[in-house]
Amino acid sequence: SYRHYFLILPIHEIAFENSDNYREVLDLFFWRFISNAFNSDFKNNDEFCARYKNIEEIEHDLNDFVRERLLFSDLDDNKLSLRERVERHTKEQTNISSLAVNRPEPISFLIAVYSYVGQIAEILYTCFENKSLHQIQCII
Repeated sequence: SYRHYFLILPIHEIAFENSDNYREVLDLFFWRFISNAFNSDFKNNDEFCARYKNIEEIEHDLNDFVRERLLFSDLDDNKLSLRERVERHTKEQTNISSLAVNRPEPISFLIAVYSYVGQIAEILYTCFENKSLHQIQCII
């Protein structure tokens, strides 16, 4: 009997007809966001890390509009430096902390941003796949 077991299922592969395309769409959405945020064209981690070596370089090139609105933890984040935001977010999110340990700063930044932007993309994708995009208007 499986009554006393807690099973974790890959819900996206079960819920979406086109689950093979799911990660590709999220990845494309993320890199377009990053590219727009830096007025550049990035397609992957390697390209991003080739250009940036630390958080200060990232903050310098990050679009002002995005920098002011990139809130990881709370509404007061925009008063913190980008380094403080990323470090705070990484520390608060235990699932992210393990991913960011001993990683280059640009990767830590990308992980933090992906957790933020990925949620938005996933909500939109889920609504689109389930033909309930019109419900987002109520939320916004």
